[in-house]
Amino acid sequence: MEHNAPQPPQSPSYIHSRDPNAEDGITLADIPQFIEATQNRSFKGRPHIAELSPQELLLVKCAALLIIAKSPIGDPTLVEEMIEFLETKKGNFWNKLFNKGDKKNLKKKGVFCVPLELLAEREGVDSMLGTASVPLRVPSFIDDIVSAMKQMDMSVEGIFRKNGNIRRMNQVIESLDRDPGSVDLSQDNPVQLAALLKRFLRDLPDPLLTYKLHRVWIMTQNIADAQERGRLLHMVMLLLPRYHRDTLEVLLVFLKWVASFSHVDEETGSKMDLGNLATVITPSILKANKRDGVRDESFPGIRVITELLEEQDELYLVPQDFIALIQEQNYFIATLDQPRELLKKIDTFLRLRHGSNSSTALSGMRPSGPSGPSSSYPSVSTPYSNGSHVDRPSVNTHASDYNTKALPPHPGLPHQAFSSPHSTSRIHTPDPRPSLDEMWAPPSIPSSDSRRDSPRSRPNSFLRPSNDA
Repeated sequence: MEHNAPQPPQSPSYIHSRDPNAEDGITLADIPQFIEATQNRSFKGRPHIAELSPQELLLVKCAALLIIAKSPIGDPTLVEEMIEFLETKKGNFWNKLFNKGDKKNLKKKGVFCVPLELLAEREGVDSMLGTASVPLRVPSFIDDIVSAMKQMDMSVEGIFRKNGNIRRMNQVIESLDRDPGSVDLSQDNPVQLAALLKRFLRDLPDPLLTYKLHRVWIMTQNIADAQERGRLLHMVMLLLPRYHRDTLEVLLVFLKWVASFSHVDEETGSKMDLGNLATVITPSILKANKRDGVRDESFPGIRVITELLEEQDELYLVPQDFIALIQEQNYFIATLDQPRELLKKIDTFLRLRHGSNSSTALSGMRPSGPSGPSSSYPSVSTPYSNGSHVDRPSVNTHASDYNTKALPPHPGLPHQAFSSPHSTSRIHTPDPRPSLDEMWAPPSIPSSDSRRDSPRSRPNSFLRPSNDA
């Protein structure tokens, strides 16, 4: 080996340094180190979704909904169904996610069969198992079980495919529901823990990818162009509720790490690559609500999860063409609590933005008053964990349900996330579609219709008084 060759990055303390006297070759201990070294070459110039403030995240979600609405899979009915994912007031999404009858029957104590939002708010932890240096809010069970499995041998054949010991699993579930602190997950084998993780995800009252977005996830597979399909998957993922998106990121990063042990050598390996992992995990995280008469789409669902696993590193970042929304967020302050008006304003902003060659601030659409950006709003350059800087206006954002109180450090095992980012960006400008003003405009009344002259506030059956009276 040449002395002037570049040295590999220093590994964290939980990865044993390689013995200099050992024979050349790749060992199980080397694989996580190689993956981490690849992850260190992170994307530059775009912030991580988890780093956004509630106001910035709302703008990004609105823009994502607009992209879906104007795509081949979008229609006004679909847009109306997804507007609720833009709600920012505490409790709004929770109330709409389940109807009154469902909420009465929901289990609220324990760990299994409890809504993800309730678990994350009640006993969640700030996990560092994602791809950014900022924490993700996930249920403590997710952080504990992934941390425990990261200390185990993942080259066991059939991991996540085998069901493990059912009796032992039921005993652990009962103990977790009674007292989570009494269970030491490190005492079980990796096959048993993988089956337990699948069981937790499958028992969520609302799946990880949500019932309400199931139709949209599946419809993305009708897009033949791989670049456009990947972009739409990115947009749908941005619409996920915060705790679902954070937990999904932890799961995808972990599964990608697990897949690195699928073929260690000719004789060793779990045989569970990304495709096989997607096949066994899809029924637990992407499923239809059978009570609504919707049937599961197995093969399109597996393709969705496979693409999420393969292209996940792009999905955690703010799309490049949404950066302007963060830079000019003061322009939208007046309509933040009006989702439909905010959508129309962002629609106009993006259409004018893409229609000009200027990459600086808005030109020609700066209204006077508090609702538009002006020179009175100073800007600051905000550094993100990946070394990027985005100019943001110095405005005080209101607190929301996304803000959580400071918590003591989680007593779990020390760990870091592993991921292998891709260097290419799948940014694609969608085909021009009618604006939201046209999509949500009331139906026009022909000039020959007598109702045209009647007051709009009166019903269609209103009769005008006769001249003979």
